[in-house]
Amino acid sequence: MRQFICLVLLPLLLCACTSTPGKKEDKYWHAAKIAAQDPLTWAPLAAAAVIAATDQDQQISDDLSSKTPIFSNQENANSQSDRMKNVLKLSAIMSAAFLPENYQSKYLTGNFFTLLSVQGATDQIKSIADRERPNGEDRESFPSGHTSQAFAAARIVHDNLALYDNLSEDSKNVLNVTAYSMAVGTAWARMEAQRHYPTDVLVGAAFGNFMATFFNEAFLNESNMRMNVGIDPDVDVLMVSLNWRF
Repeated sequence: MRQFICLVLLPLLLCACTSTPGKKEDKYWHAAKIAAQDPLTWAPLAAAAVIAATDQDQQISDDLSSKTPIFSNQENANSQSDRMKNVLKLSAIMSAAFLPENYQSKYLTGNFFTLLSVQGATDQIKSIADRERPNGEDRESFPSGHTSQAFAAARIVHDNLALYDNLSEDSKNVLNVTAYSMAVGTAWARMEAQRHYPTDVLVGAAFGNFMATFFNEAFLNESNMRMNVGIDPDVDVLMVSLNWRF
């Protein structure tokens, strides 16, 4: 398990150390560097590395799932994690839906695609990691999908709020604190529910934040970007196509 965590950390650390100034064709590396250097990416990864190195994963998981200090019992923790994750994902989409008209279509589509990508990529990592959950239910423990989606959604809310000129900074701060508090609550609830180890949720938080930041910097935060959504009605199965032009 430690070796796998190191494999997850290495690409992000390389992105943080890679400098690609001034080259448009290297903007994806630039976006990856910004995402990797964000504190909500590297800090959870550093914490996960410390916990893994000191063999505290099992002990912390056992303590939280047996005592359930915040959510009282495992069932409530599990249901609350579902609610908070879903509220955050809905909030992310709604934060794009009420943007100025010149942003709405681009950000709605981009944010939706980001959330789908985070979920799909997390599922792929789960299948590779093949880590058993603390409760032994299955082998989809690492990383936490709820946490990766929650932190991706919170980051989307944060980035979208920056585009609202009609909101005061105090209002934005309150909304951001609320979003990230729910993301942290989701991660904590997954541990109390005995669905994940601490390293699962920490890497999930880092991965979700990295992905959302990367997509925003690489695809949405571009003044010359145009995004088109096409629907083909002439096929038996509904087909939706996304096209980016730079």
